[in-house]
Amino acid sequence: MDLLSIMSIVWAQAQPQPSAGESWITLIIMLALMMVFFYFFLVRPQRKRQQEHQALLESLRRGDEVVTIGGIYGKIVKIEKDYVTLQVNDEGTTVRVLKESITQKEKSA
Repeated sequence: MDLLSIMSIVWAQAQPQPSAGESWITLIIMLALMMVFFYFFLVRPQRKRQQEHQALLESLRRGDEVVTIGGIYGKIVKIEKDYVTLQVNDEGTTVRVLKESITQKEKSA
């Protein structure tokens, strides 16, 4: 054994060892900190995005120009409970899409 190994063993033995109660408290504190981290950096922002999307869906009106998840641009011609009918070109071609698939509103009528 070299001198460095011997010194590290002596140093480790000289350190006070935590009791069983202290190690449980440390574990509980670490778990609580992880839960707080997950809430503020994952759960809370996702909930905020969901509320913003719901507000967007509730604000949709006939004549609004919107974009769907699939990238389809269209003008709303009819709004139903779960579906929206979009006019996608000047010739009058319409597409019926789920209301949930609308991601943004381009401009209002």
